[in-house]
Amino acid sequence: MDELRERCPWDRVQTHTSLGRYLLEESYEALDALEALAAALDDEAEHGATPDSATLVRAAAHHAEEELGDVLFQLVFHARLGIEEGCSTCAASPTPCDTRSSRAIPTSSPTRSPRPPTSSQLAGRS
Repeated sequence: MDELRERCPWDRVQTHTSLGRYLLEESYEALDALEALAAALDDEAEHGATPDSATLVRAAAHHAEEELGDVLFQLVFHARLGIEEGCSTCAASPTPCDTRSSRAIPTSSPTRSPRPPTSSQLAGRS
């Protein structure tokens, strides 16, 4: 990330706002890849494992891994911007994982329910 921010003119001028659409896009792509992996696994479970189904599962798993890596890169980029802005150190986790989980998982809190994507978010989905 240091090298990208220092040497790449495009990366150097990015902001949370300019990168937001990429985080959303990569998140949708990761979701699609995970759904494809789940479908391949379900199909294999329903019809039995074959060399072809194993190949499909491996390919879907590899694609999901790539897409999750793209999301992770976006998160790292935003974290780096936070460090540069002095808003975050990304050092020790300031919030225990159990607290973070209760905020992130809708079923862990009776007062929260999942929020569907907005129409503008859906319109931007490729």
